Amino acid sequence: MGVLPPSRLRIVNEAYELLDTNQDQNLSLDEVKNRFEPSRHPDVKAGLKTAEEIRFEFFNLFTSLHSANKNFKNDRVVTLADFQSYHQIISTTLQHDIEFKNFMVGVWNMDLAKES
Repeated sequence: MGVLPPSRLRIVNEAYELLDTNQDQNLSLDEVKNRFEPSRHPDVKAGLKTAEEIRFEFFNLFTSLHSANKNFKNDRVVTLADFQSYHQIISTTLQHDIEFKNFMVGVWNMDLAKES
């Protein structure tokens, strides 16, 4: 699958830090799912998919990857490495860094988090 380029890794790490409001370096699986904003996904904004389709795709991929990373144990903690692993997959679908950045800012509300 490869490694995230430094510019993409930086924004993934920044998103994780913004989601980790108590700064314990761990997120719950439910917390990640609840913070994902499908209406700001590029495919929804372009009218290619609905927010519900994107939410379903995200839940399926993220949950499957998380379960595999945890050896299918009922561990609901999402570490930074788990978060990076998911975004490595997403990164392969977005050719340009600006597309990846727009995806990250949108679905994780990074621009809105900075304003508060």
